[in-house]
Amino acid sequence: REGKEYEIRKKIIKNNHISAIIYLPKGMFKTTAIATNIIVFKKKQKTNDILMINVRKKNNLNVNLLLELITKRSTTEISRLTSLNEISAHDYNLSASLYFRPQVKKTDLKQLIMKQKELEEKLHSLQYAFQHKLTSLNL
Repeated sequence: REGKEYEIRKKIIKNNHISAIIYLPKGMFKTTAIATNIIVFKKKQKTNDILMINVRKKNNLNVNLLLELITKRSTTEISRLTSLNEISAHDYNLSASLYFRPQVKKTDLKQLIMKQKELEEKLHSLQYAFQHKLTSLNL
């Protein structure tokens, strides 16, 4: 994304004219299936960050929630304040994937070991039943 688009994006970010970006789900508009964004501009932004809101995985948009997030500039599991320095480090690329990483589910190691033992016992039991069935069928 070089050229004029890059220069325009860089200038509006450096001049701190973007208050928020809302990343919308694909297919929000009937004329296109691509993912789209809403950019909220503000002339006199007092902070050095941009509120990014990711609703790409939402089926329906809660406008009241969006307004609350923008008004309070809240950080939640779908929103975050992103510094202009971080955006600059990403070469002024505003792609949602750069700022919202999939959350990794943390699982307790002891629980995983217990689940593995449980599944191994179940497998052993099924293998025994299978062998028993084959024997009874003289196979």
